[in-house]
Amino acid sequence: MMQDNNNSVMGQDGIAQFADVKLGAVRVGFLFAFCFLMASYSVPALVPATLHSLLLVAASISALIAGLRLEHPYAPLFTRWDEAMILLFLSFVALKFVDVEAAKLAIESMTPTGVAEGETPPS
Repeated sequence: MMQDNNNSVMGQDGIAQFADVKLGAVRVGFLFAFCFLMASYSVPALVPATLHSLLLVAASISALIAGLRLEHPYAPLFTRWDEAMILLFLSFVALKFVDVEAAKLAIESMTPTGVAEGETPPS
């Protein structure tokens, strides 16, 4: 069996499909890391709830882009629908780590300016 030097065993279509999957996985990882970075600037008790909200927005945007690109939701390849599903799953995982009582205390201790009572605002 002879093998063409331009094609690998997988073929050009297989390589392109693998590149799409890899790009999608990198995109999901980047979105999660960005959302986690933004949530980490929140009050420590509110980080999981903030992460949930940010990941939910990211999943919604990914689903919106998939709809605008007319990607088929049941395509055999990795699409933006799959990215939205993974981000939504991670969003609900983050929601499991919310401590409701600590979050209530953190919200109640904040003033309308966003600075906790007894603390000095940054200058």
